[in-house]
Amino acid sequence: MAGIEEPLAQKSTSFGTEEVVAMWRPIFAAIPTLLIASLMSGLGTAADTRNPALWKHHTTGDFAEVLDAIKFGLETHQFTITSEQNLSGALERNKEALGEMRWNTIGFDHVQAVHFCSLLFNLDAINTDIDLAVLCPFKLVAYTTRAAPRKVTVITIRPSYLVQHEPSAKAKELGEQMEQRIISAIKAGMEPF
Repeated sequence: MAGIEEPLAQKSTSFGTEEVVAMWRPIFAAIPTLLIASLMSGLGTAADTRNPALWKHHTTGDFAEVLDAIKFGLETHQFTITSEQNLSGALERNKEALGEMRWNTIGFDHVQAVHFCSLLFNLDAINTDIDLAVLCPFKLVAYTTRAAPRKVTVITIRPSYLVQHEPSAKAKELGEQMEQRIISAIKAGMEPF
């Protein structure tokens, strides 16, 4: 009968070992690359893949608006902004002293540091171990590059990383709590973008 296909169950196709291996070879060759890519894809939000002490997050938007939103997020999560430094502005004002060829070799655009603290975290740190007072104030740096002026990157030091070798379980728990609240505050500020 012309135009009517044989049902699948009645078709007979046999493959030898060589055909099966040849058919699957490209898939097996791609597995290591796919595995590495899938593992790396989730790391940027938790920690910088090059340095586990750093937490890094990216968003897109106007730098000043993103920075204001991040500061608002920090303040609504009970952090106090203690100071800010326009790092790129300071470097640009001093480019003659630094040398024209040396002052901006990576093409940064905006670089702003924000220092912030939590009275309660500061108190908890000091009451846990006076040496932990070094954790407060916290600091984040937000930056853009000339190549990608609307891609804002925010980076901060992870308190949990700094206290991971502390003998006190309370210190480690405090580092985790600090980190969770800092990241939550930053993400809340960046949410509209």
